[in-house]
Amino acid sequence: KILLLGSMMELGEDSKMEHEELVKLIDSHAWKKVVLVGDNFKKTLHSHLHFDTALEAKKWLHDQHLEHVQLLVKGSRSMQMEKVLDTD
Repeated sequence: KILLLGSMMELGEDSKMEHEELVKLIDSHAWKKVVLVGDNFKKTLHSHLHFDTALEAKKWLHDQHLEHVQLLVKGSRSMQMEKVLDTD
């Protein structure tokens, strides 16, 4: 299982805390790999892969040549995480 997660937007002053709590939740589960995307995750302490944009995450995913994996892709609409799965 690979998690590709985009930053949550429009959280205001709670943004840093909410992203930190989400990282803790992610860390409590077994993932083959976790990829975090966006500025809000850049501001948190974590040991996961991080990219600034969904297009950078797409390139990483493409370069992995993965087979027989489950992907969970989620993010705020503004993060455009669907681009990670674009085939063009």
